[in-house]
Amino acid sequence: MDDSPTYRVNFWERYGNESWSLEAFVLSDAEDVREVLEWALEHANGRRIELFVEIEVEPFTSFSAPRKTDLLRLYGSDPTEGDTSFTFITEPLDD
Repeated sequence: MDDSPTYRVNFWERYGNESWSLEAFVLSDAEDVREVLEWALEHANGRRIELFVEIEVEPFTSFSAPRKTDLLRLYGSDPTEGDTSFTFITEPLDD
């Protein structure tokens, strides 16, 4: 097992009754899942959190290239399950 797994954090925010907006982050080099969850809670700003760990090691490439490894959900849920009306937004990690 990798000593420093890669995590993904999704922040979900609902705009009125219309749709969900998703802001997604990829986090690496975390000490442990506690550190990632603390980071997510600190940056949530009232949004719903969904936290995953990547199952396989996947190299980091271009920001615009989608990551393809399977995920294991550790925390939260996808509010759009069964709902096809959401907006996907992704930004690079600033911190």
